Amino acid sequence: MDYYVFDMYNATIFPNDTVSKGAIDRDISLVPNDQAIVLCDTDERFEGAIADTSDSPVERLGRMDCDDGYLGLLSHYLPSTVEQYEPHLVIYNAGTDVLDGDPLGGLSLTPQGVLARDEIVFSSALDRLSKKDPIPILMVLSGGYQRANAEVISSSIENLGRKFEWFSHAASQ
Repeated sequence: MDYYVFDMYNATIFPNDTVSKGAIDRDISLVPNDQAIVLCDTDERFEGAIADTSDSPVERLGRMDCDDGYLGLLSHYLPSTVEQYEPHLVIYNAGTDVLDGDPLGGLSLTPQGVLARDEIVFSSALDRLSKKDPIPILMVLSGGYQRANAEVISSSIENLGRKFEWFSHAASQ
């Protein structure tokens, strides 16, 4: 069975997990840095401009708002990865441990950032750049260790329903 793993994660959580990292095809390792996100490889940390060369072993992300940095990277890499790989199904692990204040994730996204992240992922599968047929997507929930996470997840699902008109068709029948 063919599969492709695209992962954006906090590289400091399990820094020596080489077995799991070996299964990732598009590895976007992030290191939180004083309320900014720095993209890194396994050996070094960088700050500077985003390198616009996806072939480069190391892309760089300068200090910026966490939502902007995270969403900018996701918007840059995910749509082109979906177009290049052309999956038949997207399984989206929609963890909310990326939220600000989470004791594990440490990436400090706002609730609005999580909603935007989910829109980017769904748009990459459903509103494809090439205008080919939409790709079915399965969203699974994981991670997130704060009381507020349930509200953010609910808001995101409602937002996706409005954006992609999931509920309007059923309501009109």
